[in-house]
Amino acid sequence: MEKKIYMDTSLMFNSFCDDFIIPERKKSIIYSRANSICRILNMEYWDLKSCSGGIFIGSFGRKTANAHVNEIELMFEIPISIKNKYIRKNNNPQFEFLMDVKNVISRGYTNVKINKEKQMIEVCFIDEMLFHILPVFRYFDKYIQADISEEGNWMVIDPISGINAINQADRVTGGNIQNLCKMAHAWRLHCNVQVNKKLLDTLVCNFLLQWKDKCCTYEHYDIMCKDFFRYLKSQQTSQKIWKTMKSDQMICNPEDFINKATLAYYNASSAIDFKKKKEYRLAIENWKAIFGNKFGHVTKNNRIEKKYEELISRYTQIGSIKSLEKKSCKSVCFQVLLAMVMFASMLLIGYTGDLYPEFVIFMVATILFFFALDI
Repeated sequence: MEKKIYMDTSLMFNSFCDDFIIPERKKSIIYSRANSICRILNMEYWDLKSCSGGIFIGSFGRKTANAHVNEIELMFEIPISIKNKYIRKNNNPQFEFLMDVKNVISRGYTNVKINKEKQMIEVCFIDEMLFHILPVFRYFDKYIQADISEEGNWMVIDPISGINAINQADRVTGGNIQNLCKMAHAWRLHCNVQVNKKLLDTLVCNFLLQWKDKCCTYEHYDIMCKDFFRYLKSQQTSQKIWKTMKSDQMICNPEDFINKATLAYYNASSAIDFKKKKEYRLAIENWKAIFGNKFGHVTKNNRIEKKYEELISRYTQIGSIKSLEKKSCKSVCFQVLLAMVMFASMLLIGYTGDLYPEFVIFMVATILFFFALDI
């Protein structure tokens, strides 16, 4: 017998966005590796036994990276006095500068090279996580980066302003910019879209800040995604260079992403139409064609289990055992009954795949349970 499918737009997109949260263990590994690299550079250039000084840039620094992030960009300030060392005594002193910093980092790591495309120093770890190190010099409130293309050049950059602009825009939209950026990155990865991550984040900001419902809830995320892909497909095919937010930095993206954006737009439109017709399975399949198989995969069980874990955790934290001893037998039995109803509802949702009416029963029982705690 085919499992019955029900689609709750708010619940599905909420669950999907929850999946993008970078696990604490992975964050810990990222911070630990960044500290280790900074410690090496501090000893060499600042004569300090410190792991400070590194600034995360890129999608991780902008807080738009999702749980799949495997490339971390780290900016580190080098004393400006070092720059005088690299006078134009050869064709490319900037490359010589990057080479010297690379050799310093190589004292602690074996798999280190210069990434000429990114113009950064790349450190590859055993788990295939990549760190891209950008050594810079301070220039007033901006930074100077080594441009190793052609004969070399010193280039003024301002990544901090871009990061601050996205964070500000995210607050204005109630957190929707970070969520849409993470979903856009999932689309980029799943559909192999040839678009720069920084450009994708910039386009998300440009779209949402002018969108009429920029502070929408999860219930309208389907419309938000559809309109975003419509915005992407409306970009000029001849345009190859874009300007970042609140920065003079230009983003070059010669590859065409408009065709895949057009396909994503039609898939999103179809998904919304199927939802209206209550053809939920087809609706979910269309969203999966955009974002991958994880969409809708954990919606029913994981969120209910999370609510149940939060409930048990809170009950434990308030000293439930002691409170039970003081309560009457009727009160205890009532709480136990409600807990059984919640657990049975959770099992039924997992078995039938139907959120109604089991979910309503679960929520009512949960509310009554908290009232019964008498706290």
